[in-house]
Amino acid sequence: MPAAIEWQRMCGPTRGAVMGALIYEGLAKDEKEAEKLAASGEIEYSPCHHHHAVGPMAGVVSPSMPVFILENKTFGNRAYCTQNEGLGKFCVMAAWAPKCMLA
Repeated sequence: MPAAIEWQRMCGPTRGAVMGALIYEGLAKDEKEAEKLAASGEIEYSPCHHHHAVGPMAGVVSPSMPVFILENKTFGNRAYCTQNEGLGKFCVMAAWAPKCMLA
């Protein structure tokens, strides 16, 4: 399946969220390295809804991010939602910072 969107077509806030996620996952050590990797074609992007998930604002969810798991016991399906880090520094819409990269 083709990517939902390529790096070159992403808006600034989504690009920032992707770079923050790459640093969070330990795939890049800093913003410059994250941007290079994100644009390289080595990262597969897909919409949250293809994974029964929703993401905040820019909608980025990476493999190690903590999520809430919501289970519909009547029909047996599940959905996933990232956890909000609260007020102040948070890791969405390019608002990431080294402080929120701490696991």
